[in-house]
Amino acid sequence: MPSHTFRGIALGASAVFFFACLDIVTKKLATDYNVPLILFVRYLGNLLLLLALFAPKQGSSLLKARRTGLAIVRALCLVV
Repeated sequence: MPSHTFRGIALGASAVFFFACLDIVTKKLATDYNVPLILFVRYLGNLLLLLALFAPKQGSSLLKARRTGLAIVRALCLVV
């Protein structure tokens, strides 16, 4: 059980660290590039990383939404 506690603390700390790094890089890039371009590259990078991680196991089922309405609402929230 203690190993799970340590793993949780380590994952939480690393998430905070990487979020801070992403924030620093985004703010630095915003001085030189347009914000929509930075966001596009950020989302594209996340998409490619997640596809590389999950596509080999899940295949085409990765693209099928179980709750299509909720996915559309989420996409509209990102647009607004």
